[in-house]
Amino acid sequence: MIELLVVIAIIAILAAILFPVFAKAREKARQTSCASNLKQIGLGMLQYVQDNDETLAPQFLGGYVPSNPATGSYKWMDMIYPYEKNTQIFSCNDKTSNQFIYYKNETPAEAATWDWMGSYALNVSYWGSKNSVNKHHPTYDSDSVNPDQGANTLANLPVPAQTIWVTDGNWFTTGWYDVPQNPVGPWTEANNGFDASAARHTNRVNVLWCDGHVTSPTRDYLATPANDNSGAYKYWTTEDD
Repeated sequence: MIELLVVIAIIAILAAILFPVFAKAREKARQTSCASNLKQIGLGMLQYVQDNDETLAPQFLGGYVPSNPATGSYKWMDMIYPYEKNTQIFSCNDKTSNQFIYYKNETPAEAATWDWMGSYALNVSYWGSKNSVNKHHPTYDSDSVNPDQGANTLANLPVPAQTIWVTDGNWFTTGWYDVPQNPVGPWTEANNGFDASAARHTNRVNVLWCDGHVTSPTRDYLATPANDNSGAYKYWTTEDD
């Protein structure tokens, strides 16, 4: 009987030690899978750029509405889907409720999910300035004659490897109009709203950079200030700072 109790105690101790290890391993696997999704998205983005005179895929055409070819409404995911042929890469394992449905796959059963925008957000920060990586499209923006509006080009990014392209997010875009709208406080899945990155993976955000590589920085790293005293965040703009 004593031997049995000793064995049970040993098993309990091992379980207490190993369960957190297994949980951490599962989370690491999900983070790796998410990073792989972003890597595939990056390949599609770069192919789009190559086929469109070095122009980045705009955040949307036709407004913040469900994709609909009848009205000319598309999101950036629709624009690169022909290069991907896979909708699953737009859904993070830690945010499976946010799905992306390609507009050509519409069926009555899927109609209620048209507004699910996927798990990844395009960087559209500071779209009110010339330093935005991806601006409002001129066909939708109220100031359509503003030369600072419209899709950007790869040539306008001095340091693509230090410029954010796509991140974990709750909406299909992430950003704010200008510096005063910079998010303050911690970004969490619960309070970051639709326009900020989501730190889903042990307080880290998976990020696709404009040269195609993927990393998992901390939220504090993403909030590194620019060196030009503008008040903007360094990695969210086109500036070489």
